[in-house]
Amino acid sequence: MSGITSSTARVLVAVGDILNVVEAMNKRDSAQRRNLDTTWETASVVHRLALLGFTCVETSLLLNGSNPEKLALLKRLEELPRAAGIPIELELQKPDIDGTTTSAIRVLSKGIIAPFADMLRVRYEESGYQAQAYLKAHHEDPTAQMPVYETVYSGESSSTKLIGYKLIDPLECRKTIQGATTYANIATSMRVVCEELGRFLSPAPLQESDVEEPAEWHDLLALQRIPPPLHNDVIFRQYMCLITREPIRDPVRDPNGHTLYERAAIYNWLNGDSRRGSPTTRLPMTIRDLQEVPAVRAIIDARLQFHQQILIYFLQQTGELV
Repeated sequence: MSGITSSTARVLVAVGDILNVVEAMNKRDSAQRRNLDTTWETASVVHRLALLGFTCVETSLLLNGSNPEKLALLKRLEELPRAAGIPIELELQKPDIDGTTTSAIRVLSKGIIAPFADMLRVRYEESGYQAQAYLKAHHEDPTAQMPVYETVYSGESSSTKLIGYKLIDPLECRKTIQGATTYANIATSMRVVCEELGRFLSPAPLQESDVEEPAEWHDLLALQRIPPPLHNDVIFRQYMCLITREPIRDPVRDPNGHTLYERAAIYNWLNGDSRRGSPTTRLPMTIRDLQEVPAVRAIIDARLQFHQQILIYFLQQTGELV
């Protein structure tokens, strides 16, 4: 039994699914190191592992010469999970949307076109495998029949209705297989190109040097980020970074004089793409334009000292700190 897409296309799909799994795991690990919520990153890992599983099952069925009906059923089951890649990918892209052309192209290619093309590929493959199943049935029984469907429109919605059966036409089936092969290969190429374009335009990954080194475990002032248990503190919540969506530890100010950022986050933002400019105003801005805010830094340090004294007192009372 031969697949609907070419061998090259199947290899590209398998490699793409593997790369997507690795990419999703890296994103989740990066978010965990930064103490961020990893709900969508974890969902992406599970989703991409499921898609890789479908690819592996299809490969196994083809190698074992499985009945095309089983392959058509597999593709019907695979279509919805492939479509689910659109909302998941768009949610993961949200933090990197900055209003630039580069960002728009990245989101459009990797978040919409690539998963949509992948969904089309699966749909064409399902159509091709079903046609192969009809050909097989006709070869075994020339009087075998195939269902005939009609699209029924009701207002703005439509549905498919079975209206009868007809004898299997081998010529029609071969044309269906040929068309499915052509369009599935095109859809595969679209997916590969769009995914690679999205990876090329993605922001630089978090470097190890950006990851906080462990400080003395009760020395809050030595931390490079506000600890997650303190994110709801009434003072810290007044100084939230627009980029990280976390309380700011090391503040700098936009030259407009109003917006504060976490220093490491805005540095990474500006270094990632010199055309980005200010995340707030979209006006040109460089690292040299950022302003120090020692008064705000003093408030944050004082609040950390306050929590540190409470922590030390608690640890002394429990005997965990002498």
